[in-house]
Amino acid sequence: MLDSVLKGDSLSQNVVAAQSSLEVIDYVTRVQNAIGFVGFCWIGSNDDTTQVSKRQKLKIAYIESTDSANAYVQPAQFFYLYEKLSHGT
Repeated sequence: MLDSVLKGDSLSQNVVAAQSSLEVIDYVTRVQNAIGFVGFCWIGSNDDTTQVSKRQKLKIAYIESTDSANAYVQPAQFFYLYEKLSHGT
């Protein structure tokens, strides 16, 4: 994360470490303007009612695409995109 997000800069004194991905999600939903990093598998399932509930309280950030200049995409895994495109869910 230090290399890809901060581009060599140091972390702010406001950075808080969490014990788990679920703790990151809970923190971000409670603290205004908080930003958290978790794996897509913690929020990406439409079949898991807990994930759907948590995702509704979050804003998923777009990330810069390295394939196209000035293009931004939502992080996703292939299966999630396949399900969304194939089944319209």
